[in-house]
Amino acid sequence: CPACGSFSTLTEPDVRARLVLTGMIRFRFMDFPLSGHRNTMPAHLASWCAGEQGKFWEMHDAIFQNQDRWNGEATRRPERILADLARQVGVGMEQYEACMSTEKYRPQIQANLQEGVNRGVGSTPTFLFGIRRVATVIPYDAFKAIVDTMMNEARAARATKKSK
Repeated sequence: CPACGSFSTLTEPDVRARLVLTGMIRFRFMDFPLSGHRNTMPAHLASWCAGEQGKFWEMHDAIFQNQDRWNGEATRRPERILADLARQVGVGMEQYEACMSTEKYRPQIQANLQEGVNRGVGSTPTFLFGIRRVATVIPYDAFKAIVDTMMNEARAARATKKSK
């Protein structure tokens, strides 16, 4: 989805560098393929197939940086473009192609989609901060403000618990 692409290329690099890599937060990508985006399933499968070789985030980044090449408006056959991206990020192509041809991770992607539905997700991107749900693209400063608020609340709850 274009909104996910915007977050992924503009905000997510800061979130990962300034919050994840510093150990402040954990960031988990959950599949939520929207049926309105024709080529979304091959893109999700490509990320998982690259991930089994330790290249999930590299493929994730390449997919979003090249969204205009493989999305539903650009092509009806995204597999070759996704394979080119996989090759560029250093994925072993024999294993990748076997994974893609069997759609090995389709059940996991479907399970992630169902988990999102169970948690009230209806659109992408949606961010879950504990029980808080934010269903829109947010800039880094807003993302960080939510993290800071949650960390302050957790500290206060621990302090209250200790004093009892």
